[in-house]
Amino acid sequence: MPTSLFKENFRIESTRLQGWDYSRAGWYFVTICTRDHVHFFGEVVNGEMQLSPIGEIVTEEWQKTPQVRSKVELDTWTVMPNHLHGIVVITHQISKPDAVEISQRADAPEGRDDPAGRLYVVPTGNALTC
Repeated sequence: MPTSLFKENFRIESTRLQGWDYSRAGWYFVTICTRDHVHFFGEVVNGEMQLSPIGEIVTEEWQKTPQVRSKVELDTWTVMPNHLHGIVVITHQISKPDAVEISQRADAPEGRDDPAGRLYVVPTGNALTC
């Protein structure tokens, strides 16, 4: 991932393992952040996470992952004020047709930057990126 993607706000190179097929079965650590790091999901009060209504929705939708994605299971995960951390277990190889089907929505934007803040999965090579 080139640093120009972040307009020099973040100086990190890709943490992806070169040559690894991320559609392969395995355990993957995932972080999903809110746009502009806004605390949409709640606040930490006295050391405990207090979910906002949006945070409750994120929690409910995350927990539905195994029901709507037959080749995916969830391990440990947590919702924080402006992001979610989770370990996603891909139990079986994800085929290319599965990946393409996800992204072929009529309202899917050309790129990843969507003003409405929606998340789209876009197939790239042998991996899926968001």
